[in-house]
Amino acid sequence: MVEGTDFAAARDRADTLVAAENLTYVHGFDDSAIIAGQGTMALEILKPVPDLDAIVAPIGGAGLIAGIAVAVKALRPSVQVIGVESQATASFAAALKAGGPVTIPRRSTLADGLAVLRVGANAFPLARSHVDKIVSVSEKWIALAILRYAELEKTVVEGAAAAPLSALLAGKLPELRGKRTVLAVCGGNIDSAVLSRMIEKGLVTDGRLSRFKVTISDRLGGLAALESGHCPSRRECSRYCARPCFQWAGSQRRARRLHG
Repeated sequence: MVEGTDFAAARDRADTLVAAENLTYVHGFDDSAIIAGQGTMALEILKPVPDLDAIVAPIGGAGLIAGIAVAVKALRPSVQVIGVESQATASFAAALKAGGPVTIPRRSTLADGLAVLRVGANAFPLARSHVDKIVSVSEKWIALAILRYAELEKTVVEGAAAAPLSALLAGKLPELRGKRTVLAVCGGNIDSAVLSRMIEKGLVTDGRLSRFKVTISDRLGGLAALESGHCPSRRECSRYCARPCFQWAGSQRRARRLHG
């Protein structure tokens, strides 16, 4: 169902169709059967990793982490279950603070799969009672995690799937250092244009891509002075530049700052 600007608008339209045409609505993340089905991810993790210490999963509507947490705590209670949500759409944290699901303001996020304005009424109590810890991450760490997956794992992931790794990159889970940890990579539904922008943002966060703005003179010697990082002398700099681009550090001839 594609309707309106967000999940809430689409849900309202679906409810209208259900009432008008006598249909059955199956909630995408808050239906009991859906939550149980998502819990099978935990079964697939626990079987090949018997000495697992922790599972880190993203949180949007909380259906995925609720299913994982219920299954994990039933089979191996010692395994930590940690949730990660975007700071821009922290609906689970808001529900914890309020004592139940509440609607949060709409904000844009790279992790659009987590952009749920209200956690599920069925998923929330399950997750609250079984999840060990919740952390939130900013957009720059999500972008960097997408870049890391592309470069190191040769895997294309969407923002929501990158959230668990972003929490580690941001240093939000230092207690997991040296532990056997599984990150739930839950989707790769990302537009190529969006992926390109995220990679660029990740490169900026990683310090590998930068942009600077500088004002230089269009007179003879202005560009050469910028490229070389020094002027032959104060006199020549003043002679060729209407407004010198550099402030010189005495005989060192090194630029301290750029005007503009």
